[in-house]
Amino acid sequence: MSLIDKAKEAVVAHIATACIGAVLLVIGYVAKEIFLAIAPKLSSLLPPLVVLPMLGLSILANILLLWAVWLQNRRWLQYQRQRMRIAFGIQWDEDFQAHCPACGSVLSNYGERISGGHWGWLCLKSKASPSS
Repeated sequence: MSLIDKAKEAVVAHIATACIGAVLLVIGYVAKEIFLAIAPKLSSLLPPLVVLPMLGLSILANILLLWAVWLQNRRWLQYQRQRMRIAFGIQWDEDFQAHCPACGSVLSNYGERISGGHWGWLCLKSKASPSS
């Protein structure tokens, strides 16, 4: 394996981390510029001992709100994944009804769908036969 191939693998392995770092860097820069723009107005309206704690509490409240939304979204996604099980290339719900992998609607009866003895399901909504 050449040095260029190793470098390509390293870049691909760490691309998500680099993107997150770049986004956080831009967010930090924008927050700094916003603070520098509003700092003189805030210091003239409020006492200096109130401005920084107020901004700190605002940032903390936003972080807690984002954390709560992230937790709720993660729980909802786990619930959705647990609701449908994949077996034999088909999604099955708790009542053992087959659902189309393409559109999620309930599949019709199992039977011969293609000439030549091929058996499978038929989705009436997307007109697909997912198991053929």
